[in-house]
This record gives sequence, structure tokens and C-alpha cells, in this order.
Amino acid sequence: MILASLFGLLIGMTWTTWTRGIEPPNGKGVFAGLKVGQPVTLKDEGAAYEVRVLDEALPTAEEVAEVGLDYLVIKSEAGIETRFPVTSIKAVIETRFPVTSIKTVIRLSTR
Repeated sequence: MILASLFGLLIGMTWTTWTRGIEPPNGKGVFAGLKVGQPVTLKDEGAAYEVRVLDEALPTAEEVAEVGLDYLVIKSEAGIETRFPVTSIKAVIETRFPVTSIKTVIRLSTR
């Protein structure tokens, strides 16, 4: 009986060690491309949120405050920080604008 218990404990410890080996090495998983201070927008898709990452040249009302393995903290313009678990994020979409198109938009808006 004791031998079976020790054997079960040994197997449990081995499996726990192996599951830690599949975690991302940088500790951020799907949020690996996000940095603190990056401007983002949130879109409510019903059951989950879509996080859009914008160029740092474009001001937004929200920014990344903290990035964890299984959560993301977004800080609003009012200074309110909200923690989103990874299960409530549908997608992280990066939007990069070419510099020429930004200049075009500025030229059109000054006319």
C-alpha cells in the first residue's frame, strides 16, 4: 500500500515537471508582442475582447499597463486599470501604418 502511494507520488511529480516545460520561455504567451506603454484599443466582441495594437505615433484612450502569462492589464485615459484574463481575449491584432499614409492624412486634414 505504501509502495503504491510512493509510486503515485513519483508519477505525479514527474508529470507536473513535464507540463512546466511547455510554457513559453519569455513568460508572455499570446501577449509576447505587447509592451508596457503601447497604445491599444479594445473592441467588445460579445463573449470576448479584441485587442488592437496601434502605432505609437497614434494617440488612444488606452495603453498596456502590465503583461503577464495569462492576463493583460489595460490602463484607461482616466487612470483606471482593468485586468483581462487570457480567456477573455479573442485576438491581438497589430496595425502598422506606413509613414507615407500618415503624412497623407495630415495633408488632407490641413486643407
